[in-house]
Amino acid sequence: MEIPEIKIDVSAAFRDYTNPTNVRSLFYNGLYFNPNRLVKGNSKLHNILIFDLPAVKTCLNCSTCKDKCYAKKAEVQYTDTRIYRDTNFFMYANNSDLLHKLICDQLSKTKITVVRLHSSGDFFSQDYISFWNSIVKQFPSIKFYAYTKVESILDFTEIKANSNFNLISSFVHGNLNFGSLDYCKDLKAKYKSFICPVTSGIKDIKCGKGCVYCVTKNNVCFVEH
Repeated sequence: MEIPEIKIDVSAAFRDYTNPTNVRSLFYNGLYFNPNRLVKGNSKLHNILIFDLPAVKTCLNCSTCKDKCYAKKAEVQYTDTRIYRDTNFFMYANNSDLLHKLICDQLSKTKITVVRLHSSGDFFSQDYISFWNSIVKQFPSIKFYAYTKVESILDFTEIKANSNFNLISSFVHGNLNFGSLDYCKDLKAKYKSFICPVTSGIKDIKCGKGCVYCVTKNNVCFVEH
């Protein structure tokens, strides 16, 4: 798949990316960016770093879900979120070696041991899978997990061979792996799916603290929220 050109609307970011700050020390393509390309998740995630891409435009199989995509809603609501995701895609499209180095530099310094790929976006090419495969191999002590709707479109054989990588299909026997609680219970009864306790409303549980389904299981379903 040919990677489309990404234009970053820095004027809408409410920050001046033409000047460096203590967090935007990377000068690239005429602008200053934060060199840390992985970010901490929201309060539902415990000690997990996330790498995101733009929603929908990097999703090869989103015809059934793009209209109600929660990740797309976040980009509309939060300009900085959209800029961060667009920047990751921009860097991969224009200088993947630089992005690779930035990610590895950050992971070599972090004490966090779990990385989530794509709370927004998806694997969009075979080369992009290989990009992450090389990073996963380089950090065997870090657990990586990702969700995808393109397991039947792209080849994940090599990256799935890594013991520290877990791929969760967004389809359970052809059914989307999210919906109402009753829908998820039906998936559990029919296909032995694991229902995410965080989205099902169980208190005092966070991703990575009290539940590690997404790190260890490939048949997980989520209550729509």
